[in-house]
Amino acid sequence: VAAINGHAFGAGLFLALACDWRIMRTQRGFLNFPELGLGMRLRKAFSELSRAKLSPKTLRLGVLTGKRFDSHSALQEGMIDAECPEAELQQR
Repeated sequence: VAAINGHAFGAGLFLALACDWRIMRTQRGFLNFPELGLGMRLRKAFSELSRAKLSPKTLRLGVLTGKRFDSHSALQEGMIDAECPEAELQQR
């Protein structure tokens, strides 16, 4: 279970994606693929994991545009399984 209490960029995002269940705190933090802004390609392992866990649409949006997903948009795109206030994050 990944309890995301803030930003999850790059390796932090991939660590969260490797978990079976992802819960993100509301009103703070973003999920992001920073490789675009850094001029880097996705590493093969990260690419395979992302393809296994995310829809093609979400993966394209994140990787090709560098979009930052807040908890609400991450939930809509299927990147996380639930969102909750900070006070409930560790209890869930």
